[in-house]
Amino acid sequence: MKQQSYLANCRKIKTVIKPIEEKDLVHILSIYNETILNTIAVYTYKPDTLDNRRVRYEQKLKAWYPELYTTGKRRLFSTTFGPIRAWPFYKYSIEHSIYVDCNYLRSRMAAILLKDE
Repeated sequence: MKQQSYLANCRKIKTVIKPIEEKDLVHILSIYNETILNTIAVYTYKPDTLDNRRVRYEQKLKAWYPELYTTGKRRLFSTTFGPIRAWPFYKYSIEHSIYVDCNYLRSRMAAILLKDE
């Protein structure tokens, strides 16, 4: 029931999931930095910079790793896939990260996005 409610709300606020563009990096940076400063989800204490976000964006494009983002009246989350570590043991593994805007934490959005249908 909650999933249907969330999806209905997405349609109501005209939220669209789309590939990240360079113009989206400023808002993605704010979501990511809020995650760094107020959670333990990212293993660093130092906020990221827009220059670092641009470098990561270019790397992901070259490697064909998707980065997705919501667009519309509200910017809700960003999500990405990529290598876990550059070590031989992790050669066939990827990491999936979802960063949710602090205004939507505990909304079950990440769980719904991960659900395989």
